Amino acid sequence: MTLNKKYILITRPIEQADYLSRLILDNDGISVKFPTIDIQPLDKTKELIANFNNIKDSDILIFISRNAVRVAVDRFITDINMFKNIKIIGVGSGTMGELEKSNFKNIIYSEQSDSEGVLNLSDMQSEKIKSKKIFIIRGVGGRELLVKGLKERGADVECIEIYKRCLTKYNKNQLDKLWYKRKPDAAIVTSNDILDNLTNILKDDKKQLLSTPLIVMSDRIAEYARNIGFISKISIVKEKSDDGIFQCLLKLVGD
Repeated sequence: MTLNKKYILITRPIEQADYLSRLILDNDGISVKFPTIDIQPLDKTKELIANFNNIKDSDILIFISRNAVRVAVDRFITDINMFKNIKIIGVGSGTMGELEKSNFKNIIYSEQSDSEGVLNLSDMQSEKIKSKKIFIIRGVGGRELLVKGLKERGADVECIEIYKRCLTKYNKNQLDKLWYKRKPDAAIVTSNDILDNLTNILKDDKKQLLSTPLIVMSDRIAEYARNIGFISKISIVKEKSDDGIFQCLLKLVGD
């Protein structure tokens, strides 16, 4: 089964699109990078620097995404060795790969790329984390499910927000080339924020957008898509990874 020249929109941030794009291209598809979110690092304030210095006294450090790792290493972490005695957790295999690339040790990762995946890890159960100090590195406005779940299990949790997600700007020529010239056979959407931004960017062609088949990461995103008006086929990824997204895509539009 191949994608047989199907036109596939990848809407996640550009830094996270390369591997999935290669999978599509290698299987005779047409990969279109159409990010709807730009990742903007926050300023390196005294408060953020102090927060990172406090991490050395923690038991567990959780990176919520690949972007959390990249921004932390690029702007805030001066010595990876300060974390050598801390258990490092990455949300999903992509985050783990970014951590390994940055020479972190003692890494555990959830195969499921979301908060539920982390909460299901054996190392995150009550008997393992009660009274432990946990820092979470994330973007502004992240979901509170993970924080809530860890606190309910007795952990002392603190979040450090180091980047924000901004709406990607497109001019008319860019939209003509990426969207209007040829409508996609499917769009890959990995969060509600991405879906909101996509509908904002394409508000002048909303009818067509709402008829576009979607690949989404969870029942939660699928339900949200239906609630905002999508009438198209929505396929939910079983294995929450780039390979899992690709397999779901093959089942949806492959020949």
